[in-house]
Amino acid sequence: MKNNFLLFLLCLLPYSLHAFELRGFFTTGISFSDNKNQLYRFSQINEDISYLSDSVAGLQFDFEVSDQTKIIMQAVAKNNNDHFDVSMDWLYITHQLSSHTTFRGGRILLPLFLRSSTIDVGLSYPWIRPPAEVYELGLFKGMGGVDLLFKTSMLEREVLLHPFAGEISEELATSVLPGGDVSITSEALWGIESRVLSRYGETRVAYMNADVQLELDPSFGASVDVLTSIVSSLGTLAPPSATAQLSLLGAPISADSSFTSIGGHYLVGNVEILWEAANRRISFARGGASKTRGYYVTLMWDHDKYQPTLTLARRDEHPASDSASPAQEQDSITLGIQRRLDHKILVKTEISNVHPRNGTAGLLVNNTLAGEGDLTVFNLAVNAQF
Repeated sequence: MKNNFLLFLLCLLPYSLHAFELRGFFTTGISFSDNKNQLYRFSQINEDISYLSDSVAGLQFDFEVSDQTKIIMQAVAKNNNDHFDVSMDWLYITHQLSSHTTFRGGRILLPLFLRSSTIDVGLSYPWIRPPAEVYELGLFKGMGGVDLLFKTSMLEREVLLHPFAGEISEELATSVLPGGDVSITSEALWGIESRVLSRYGETRVAYMNADVQLELDPSFGASVDVLTSIVSSLGTLAPPSATAQLSLLGAPISADSSFTSIGGHYLVGNVEILWEAANRRISFARGGASKTRGYYVTLMWDHDKYQPTLTLARRDEHPASDSASPAQEQDSITLGIQRRLDHKILVKTEISNVHPRNGTAGLLVNNTLAGEGDLTVFNLAVNAQF
């Protein structure tokens, strides 16, 4: 049903070419650390200099069907396991129902974080990459479904209510998995986001619930080593007991996943403050639950063309008491500075100290590698848009 709806949107495009707008963005740079093991599920940074970890390019097409109706498409190319994948992150129709209410339907990014809508647009935030302690908690990036954007004014503030519902189908691909991908699907996803904006900044809160299923690619084998690697790679997505590992080779793993986040972005003089806290809970149908929390706060001082930044972040994890996978806990401190060449080009550099906590491997992709000690990560990037 979702594919049929997206096909319908594509069929509408020839009738809207009379009003067409093209925008684009890209990030390029280098990243490396002082550790041979891969850090972060999405970036996969190690001691080898990588030009792909944070590289991304995107094009957005806006087609006007009428004064109230548009079709929005966004194609993004980015690194996925050392090669570039192109995905259609946005493909939806938007219709303005009234001056306060807008309906959207199609492929839509989930509003889980402060910067969800611009997650790949490096020019829209002060980091080279959003803090992984929080942003890696999101199991899904987008959904096929519908939402409503309702705006109103209250006490000299603008209030946005954003309910959404739909389905998801995502794949987790990491280089440490010994077979194919792990697919995550859900046909029952719903949530709501609320934002309050004032002259000082914005505060937001969001909640999402999804009944999910995890299923392995048939190319996985059945050996104990394979099972151990899979469980390690899935982290808290793995079933909660050693016996339940056998389910990885049989029927899909069913679980209920809930996600809650709160955050804000404020301007105080020449200082910008960004902060977020997020909580992910996964309850498995066969018993057991895991809870993971992430936090960060970022301070950025706007000094003419230069903006130094400081980010403190933490991830805490409370796996099921008989969890088959180690916890992933860490603190990180990131110092950065960015220089604005003009209003559409930024050059950023960062150095981070990552400290795995409580005897865990932190956010190393292979979370059985406890005892690696602190890691230092170096980054340089250029963000641009047109």
